[in-house]
Amino acid sequence: MEQPYTPDDLEEATKSLRDWQDKFDRYSGNNPNKYQADSRAARRRVRQIENSLKASGQLALSEDEALEKECLTSALMGPTRVIC
Repeated sequence: MEQPYTPDDLEEATKSLRDWQDKFDRYSGNNPNKYQADSRAARRRVRQIENSLKASGQLALSEDEALEKECLTSALMGPTRVIC
């Protein structure tokens, strides 16, 4: 079983993503796909860690995410006055 993520993990993943994006920005060759797989993997890791931290309550939900969560919870609990 994998250990839960920490805010430090998110910081490291975000830095890694920035590093891959910077490498691509500085790349002067003619391969438009250079570093793209690495950037996608880094973005996927950032999303994975963010989602885990949000699910555990260690990272705040955005307004849209909070509203969506409220609407989904309301829909599962039956008729409510919340309009989604």
